Amino acid sequence: MSAWARRLAVAAGLLAGACGNPLPVVETGGDYDPLADPLVDPPSLHELYPVTERQRADTGTTLVRHDFSQPATLNPLFPSGAASAWTMFGMLFEWLVIRHGNPSDYDWNSNVVLAVQPSEDLRSVTLELNPELRWHDGEPWTARDVVFSLEALRDERVPVSYWPTTRDLVVGATALGEHRVRFDFAGLLAPQLRLEALAFPIMPLHIVGDAAERAADPTLRSSPYYNRYGREALIGSGPFRFVEWRNNDRVVLERWEDHYLFDRAPPAAKTMIFKFQPDRNLAFLQFLGGEYDQIYVDANIFARQAKGKLFEERGVKGRHASALLLGLLWNMDGSNPFFADPLVRRALAHAYDAETVLRRVGHGLYRRSYGYMVEERRWDYEPAILEQALDYDLERAAELLDQAGWLADPDTGWRYKEIDGERVRFSFELSYTAGLTYVPRTLDILREDFRRLGVEMVTRAYESASLNERRLAHEFQALGTIVGTTQDPNALRNQLATDAYDGGRNSGGYSNPRVDELFELGKREQDGERRGAIYREIHREVYKDQPVLFLFHVSFLWVFNNDIRGVELGPMGTILLWPTPPEGWPSRVGPGWWRERPAAE
Repeated sequence: MSAWARRLAVAAGLLAGACGNPLPVVETGGDYDPLADPLVDPPSLHELYPVTERQRADTGTTLVRHDFSQPATLNPLFPSGAASAWTMFGMLFEWLVIRHGNPSDYDWNSNVVLAVQPSEDLRSVTLELNPELRWHDGEPWTARDVVFSLEALRDERVPVSYWPTTRDLVVGATALGEHRVRFDFAGLLAPQLRLEALAFPIMPLHIVGDAAERAADPTLRSSPYYNRYGREALIGSGPFRFVEWRNNDRVVLERWEDHYLFDRAPPAAKTMIFKFQPDRNLAFLQFLGGEYDQIYVDANIFARQAKGKLFEERGVKGRHASALLLGLLWNMDGSNPFFADPLVRRALAHAYDAETVLRRVGHGLYRRSYGYMVEERRWDYEPAILEQALDYDLERAAELLDQAGWLADPDTGWRYKEIDGERVRFSFELSYTAGLTYVPRTLDILREDFRRLGVEMVTRAYESASLNERRLAHEFQALGTIVGTTQDPNALRNQLATDAYDGGRNSGGYSNPRVDELFELGKREQDGERRGAIYREIHREVYKDQPVLFLFHVSFLWVFNNDIRGVELGPMGTILLWPTPPEGWPSRVGPGWWRERPAAE
């Protein structure tokens, strides 16, 4: 029996024994240290494409990539929570602005934008566009497509729930010719925001903007015509074209050989398959059996399962600290008797045993969060926040709850408060998204410490779409959720500004006039140092207010086939990060992931 056949047989046996159940934790006799693991981030995984030795790369290869769920659509006007959708948007469409490893560092896509002419007052910018660009059906890519796309994003009839920076900061676009367009901004903006505001998807006017279809369905998403475009007949303009979508199984993309750069700078892989498997344990076993080239894993699999002879024959691991964090979002809008009081929120922060959670849940791969800002970004992170840290201290937590009027019953230990003549017990429901394996384990630890304080937390899991509807309708008491941003910190305005309660993502009703004022100042400040000071003050103010119990920054964790090269990782993982071009590559976008050609070929 060959090594490959043995691997399939062993994986099949594991699959039969473990399907549907969590993989066991294999204790290793000490804390896991990823820096001491030779399988983590080996140099080969990140090796850039060999421009001078192209024969090393298998140019006919197919790469199979994992996601937990399929997207709702491939129309980038309506991005879903599926990570693969964002990756595919970057492959299927050409963008004016792109970003590489650091997702806050946007830059012009010189494949598309040939010249940039800002106005003297910096309140508008004119772009010269590449006349060689075409849509996948052969139609020309023009300034009219750009203008239409912005209009669609800003059209109140189109239920766009993303792209807030573009909607808020770009007030209009004008086609000055076939390949010349001017954008007008909402006043003077910070330099980084003038770029980030133009990072929006460009759609084909001749298809999505079809006059008769748009009149029949002004939402651009509900009719059979638009559903078919987003799932069966997608036309883009990028280096990959859409091939097929098998429902709840996979989406297949293929290198587009009529792209204007194909002869000079083609993508390294011929075919990209995005295959969907919601059970990460099953996905890991399928990886061992050869069905995937890349999968997402949790800390348990990364630290305890991805090891040993079977794994080492096939895989390596990659990780990157994320700018996103897991937190408990409190509903502070007065709809419950608990969380409008900052004393209560600070008390519960003191009941968070970060050391235990990070050890038991994160296996040393996650790190404690001290607010929305992340240390890696540095310029907007307030290091002095550590001096204000609300550390684990149940005695202090009890004192704060006493001050807030929530007093422990001497017989039962549960806390009560007299509200409008009624004795109310401190018992609340926390909702969270089903399928995030680290959330229930974290909540189990928190529940016990809350109980010691006399506070009852009842947890309930919801499907992602259902929970998102409840969040937007403010129908929750507390929410276990991923918060934060990987963009410029101005994007946090949509989660924290008072006027973002209706129509934004400030689902908990947080309100601080000083924070509102600071966001307005930061949006327009031209000096980088002064702008950093503004966001550092926001960091301090928000951490003091505790609208979220900040738990930990998750890490993006993957396993890869050990013959994959050219992988770039960032605070957004691998999504919406355009490959960095290696030296000598004749394109603003690199060839991306590539596979080492077998030695025998």
